[in-house]
Amino acid sequence: MKVLVLFDLARPVSAGEQFSPRDLKEQEDKPTEADVLAALKRLGHEVETLGIFDDVLAILETVKRFEPAVVFNLTESFHSNRANEPNIPALLELMKVRYTGAKADGIILCKDKVLAKKVLLYHHVRVPHFVISPQSRPLKRLRRFVFPAFVRHRLRRAKKRRWSARDSSTKSFSPMR
Repeated sequence: MKVLVLFDLARPVSAGEQFSPRDLKEQEDKPTEADVLAALKRLGHEVETLGIFDDVLAILETVKRFEPAVVFNLTESFHSNRANEPNIPALLELMKVRYTGAKADGIILCKDKVLAKKVLLYHHVRVPHFVISPQSRPLKRLRRFVFPAFVRHRLRRAKKRRWSARDSSTKSFSPMR
């Protein structure tokens, strides 16, 4: 089976640049992508890699030229911006290309913590109490909020390092100012 392994890089990629599992592990710090590539090759699939940074045309041209049966989508950002993550599956959907991973709307839902919690609450799934505090008046809605609390941005994802409760916990208004 023809499989295109698609992943993001934090640098521009040269046209036609290919990656081996070793390159991905040692030079690009992409161990998951390296393992997926190695496994697909070991299983006998015809595999091509495409690292992307900011070139949408590279995706279009590679899919048209290679005609993969499936795109193994491992992208988490575009142009080093994680907010662009849903755009890659959306592009693949527009191209009517089969791909692995969540659809664009699922990724959008997962990235918005508040929206995800509202959907879970609607389906009677218990979630921790939360409040949305606008930037213009951040403390207004917190007057009756019970502390301690975790303070998180509603759309930003935690850094690649492990999230620490110590980084986001507070027992009063003062650390949030």
